[in-house]
Amino acid sequence: MAKVGLQIKFQTRNLRPRILKAISKTLRPKLSGIAIRISKKIQLRFKQLILLHPTIKDILDRKQIRGELGVNREETRINNIVDTWIGGLILNTKPVMTSATSVRGGFILQMVKSDWSEVLSLPDAWITERTIRPLDWLNWLLTEGSKTVVIDYDFELNAGQGRTGQGRMLKNFKRRLWSVPPAYQGTQDNNFATQTIDRIHVEIPNMIEDEFERAL
Repeated sequence: MAKVGLQIKFQTRNLRPRILKAISKTLRPKLSGIAIRISKKIQLRFKQLILLHPTIKDILDRKQIRGELGVNREETRINNIVDTWIGGLILNTKPVMTSATSVRGGFILQMVKSDWSEVLSLPDAWITERTIRPLDWLNWLLTEGSKTVVIDYDFELNAGQGRTGQGRMLKNFKRRLWSVPPAYQGTQDNNFATQTIDRIHVEIPNMIEDEFERAL
């Protein structure tokens, strides 16, 4: 009995561009929808994580730091600030481009401004009620680190006193200087917001992978 063999030869030079073109055609209409869904996941996760950060959690739980900063209406203030940040966390798409050997495209994450101006300009970032001068409490937490922010005053813990009901700042010429307590100090590049963003960055690749698996 004679043996019959069959050999199929692919002309890869012609086949590869056609495959890549087909992949590109599939990706283009779906990429924007994937980006929208990932953006929503990032925004939700950011809010979850930042509200659990010790600095924010202690303010919301009415720990002493809330009184020292003089923050009243803390829940409303923090929600408005976080919502402003969330509005700036958007995953934008990069155009899908096809070359002779590959398909390229992707995402660019639009982040909050590194100078924090979009939140520091909010009314909720300032305390103006019952105070000698406006208190930029959010700026103290985000950028001032261990710098002295109040001179000749010290915080006296006293329930029922002050705008927060936790105590008030009193003249204290012996101590003279007040700064944010070490556990809550933040600088321009290292504060409760940047620490939350760093945690989000670690999770984004899995979010992207999950959405691609769903879409393709």
